[in-house]
Amino acid sequence: MDESTRASTRAALALVTAWLEDPMGEAEFPTGTMIELIGEIGRGDDIEGLVSLVIGAVTLSGHLLERLREATGVPVQQTLRDVALAYT
Repeated sequence: MDESTRASTRAALALVTAWLEDPMGEAEFPTGTMIELIGEIGRGDDIEGLVSLVIGAVTLSGHLLERLREATGVPVQQTLRDVALAYT
């Protein structure tokens, strides 16, 4: 994994950590954290920062899905289908 992806994944971890403080989205903290992270990892370019944060979030999600598969034996694709059904 290159350093750019590592930095993006660390930013995604910071965002998820902020989300854990307010999973229902009632406070401004996760949103404020996201805006700060976009500015930091984009070095002033909000589009670059947003794209980097999305790449980090996808990388983090993949790691978490693999760990869940290892722990439960449920295939990653099935977990994604289950989540998709929950949001339809």
